Amino acid sequence: MLVELIGTELIMFCFQLTDVVDRVLFGTDHPFFPPLDTSEREWLSVTSNMKAVLSATGEDDEQTGLNVLGGNAMRILHIDA
Repeated sequence: MLVELIGTELIMFCFQLTDVVDRVLFGTDHPFFPPLDTSEREWLSVTSNMKAVLSATGEDDEQTGLNVLGGNAMRILHIDA
C-alpha cells in the first residue's frame, strides 16, 4: 500500500495500523542541520521529528515511538545496542 501523507499525518496513519507497528521505521530525506548558534545543545531538525513520532504514540506508549525511531530497525537488522 502506497500512501502519500506528510509529517505527523503519516506518523498517525502508521500507528493506526497497530498490527504492523513493529515494522514501521522512521526515515526522512530532510537534512539534519546543526544549529547556527554553537552554544545550542539541541538540533531543532532532530528534536522536532522526535517529538512528532513520540506524540503520535501517546504518553502511555513511549516505547512504540522509540521502536519506530530506531528500535525496530535494530531488531530487524540484528544490531545489538
